[in-house]
Amino acid sequence: HEQVSLTLRCGMAQYEGYKQGFGIGDLLNKEHPWLRATVRTSAGAMEDYKILMANPEELLPSTVVWTSAAQVWAQREGIEQYWEGEPYLGARLLWTGFLSVGCLVTLDPDINTLADLWGKKVATYPRGAVFLSRWESLFRGQDALTPGFYDSLDIQYLGFVPAHAALRDGLIDAAYASFTIPVPGTEPPENWFIPGWAQETMMKPEAHLIDFPKAAQDAGNLVEDQYFNIWLPVPAGGIRADLPAHAGFSFTLAACADVTMPDEVTYELTKFVFEHMDALEAYSIACKSWQPENRCAYWLEDENELHAGAIKFYKEVGVPLK
Repeated sequence: HEQVSLTLRCGMAQYEGYKQGFGIGDLLNKEHPWLRATVRTSAGAMEDYKILMANPEELLPSTVVWTSAAQVWAQREGIEQYWEGEPYLGARLLWTGFLSVGCLVTLDPDINTLADLWGKKVATYPRGAVFLSRWESLFRGQDALTPGFYDSLDIQYLGFVPAHAALRDGLIDAAYASFTIPVPGTEPPENWFIPGWAQETMMKPEAHLIDFPKAAQDAGNLVEDQYFNIWLPVPAGGIRADLPAHAGFSFTLAACADVTMPDEVTYELTKFVFEHMDALEAYSIACKSWQPENRCAYWLEDENELHAGAIKFYKEVGVPLK
């Protein structure tokens, strides 16, 4: 078989998505007989797709993008805030990278619930990130309960690493954090994963999660499309032994390829990933989430969402598809 070269666009180098993508590329280059990979960093999926759309005929058939269900949905719907130009309908899922829960962390003992953030500095996603919609809806949900809350906030649109550095330095009052469930459905605490950029924060004994009242969640769901607002429970002790139960936004990191990528290539790539899960754990422990039966956790579970090559693999290993 002649060699096929792929580009894996995996986000920022300090994030788990990049570590996973780097591991896949490294192992492909060492062990696959004809697939080769180049791993690229980026500021996120929206930037990746802008690059691809500048030269779609050449780049789309050979590029895998680490993205999210919400981003793909925004592209298909052509939502102006998160996508420029005509709707893009070609993205197809290969696998779900991991399932995570988004929370807010603080070091301030006087901040325990969302209402306590009145007038505070809070770091969320950078501007333009599709998941920023979730924080907007939650904050506006709290505003419906305590009018003026949203306008009182000093929102800092920072990336994960600078946000947590600012939190530890006392420059802000709360910061976004995500916690990965390596194998969805398993019991805490040993199966939960704190990403590297949040570990130093969460090691501090005063670090704790801010409670999101159910009333604010429900009110927020009325503000924004509920597609963005799927909630997952964090069991007591799931993240740290002394932390109580919590609820946070769910989101998935997923690898997508365009429909123009050959089915043979996506079949080989998907098969290779699942056959090398143990080896990939050396690059990122979050790779434990890559169980075929969890391939579409909180995704639109339909064969039309999956690339044909991935469908072939999942059917071979007995994963039921809708």
